[in-house]
Amino acid sequence: MKLVTQARKYGAKAMSGVDKAAVAAALAMGTVLSANAAATTIDTTDVLLSIAAAVVAIVAVGGAVLGLQVAVKAFKWVRAAMS
Repeated sequence: MKLVTQARKYGAKAMSGVDKAAVAAALAMGTVLSANAAATTIDTTDVLLSIAAAVVAIVAVGGAVLGLQVAVKAFKWVRAAMS
């Protein structure tokens, strides 16, 4: 709570010398720029196709590693049961 109070005091001191019209203009400009940015779209088709192609290889490698771990564990289990 103390930190919030200090932040409010600092904010009040910082804004005391700023013209309110300048703040309003900055907010309006930010709104216009963000509306402009929202209108543009980025084509992500190539990136998504690359990721989809890589998923097949990743699943194959992951499956091989998992299968190897299971085989080692089963071998140790059978060896322990036989001795």
